[in-house]
Amino acid sequence: MGGTISPVFGSLDVINWFDEILKVHPKSTLTLIGHVPLPSHQMEVEKMAISNPKLNVIFSSDPIDHSKILNAYQKADFVLMPYQNLPEINSKMPTKLFEAAALGVPLLFSPNPKWEHFIQSYQGGYPIDFKNTGLAITAFQQARLKSYFTQNPPVQIFWESQEAEFLRLISSL
Repeated sequence: MGGTISPVFGSLDVINWFDEILKVHPKSTLTLIGHVPLPSHQMEVEKMAISNPKLNVIFSSDPIDHSKILNAYQKADFVLMPYQNLPEINSKMPTKLFEAAALGVPLLFSPNPKWEHFIQSYQGGYPIDFKNTGLAITAFQQARLKSYFTQNPPVQIFWESQEAEFLRLISSL
């Protein structure tokens, strides 16, 4: 999980979910990397990491270099997007959707029809209810069995396909 680390982006939910995964997959690791805008939240998550050596935290009170986040994604089996089901989040298309697709790393994401529609076109991920820890192991095992990227992601997610139009728009200003 990378980017902004906060409760609404599901950091506590994914840690609790991951604790269940460890019961069956004890060699798994979870890395949270990113900017933590709430110092109290950072302390809470760091305390959880002290008691769980499989939980790696790379935090900063300032934004982290984007290349470090992308590097972490490239090393992962899955990119996680455990965002909470909130109106101010649900209508958005988070950058993480596009980054995971461009890198070819499957995305495990909170159920959201808009995101599912986007991801289904190229089989780039799997919806997971990160709040439902009782089904964590079953859901994770189902996710591990799926085939991903059976189609290529849409070309529109790549900069090269948008560059000319973006530069034209900027020059028109």
